[in-house]
Amino acid sequence: MAATKWSDKSDSIVQPFVLTDESGSYLTNATLYNSTALQSKQIVKTSPGTLYNVYGYNSGSAQYIHILNRSSSLNNGTAPSIVIRAAANSNFNYDGYLFGIPFTQGISIANSTKAATLQTGSANCWFNVTYK
Repeated sequence: MAATKWSDKSDSIVQPFVLTDESGSYLTNATLYNSTALQSKQIVKTSPGTLYNVYGYNSGSAQYIHILNRSSSLNNGTAPSIVIRAAANSNFNYDGYLFGIPFTQGISIANSTKAATLQTGSANCWFNVTYK
């Protein structure tokens, strides 16, 4: 399969994107959520959707990035759908590949001091989430 690329179609905070292969063939529409400041958590999508990728920066000590199947409140003790290890003062990423990962309630992201359940950390992460 040919490599994919993202085409930016807007300059707003929430940006629509088009995923295409090397020939420019249309694959899927997606939206990019970009943090506007360092955060500890964010509800990205409040309805069912598909997660394509996550990338960001952790400006604090080592922690976990939780992707949660949640459309509302992000309470401590909630089990994540996906866990990403974020080393201290470094970038992190997760790739949901071409077809993405479906979420039935919504898509949320948070940093956590624990891997297995959410224990919200400090507001020291920059989040970028591509979803539909």
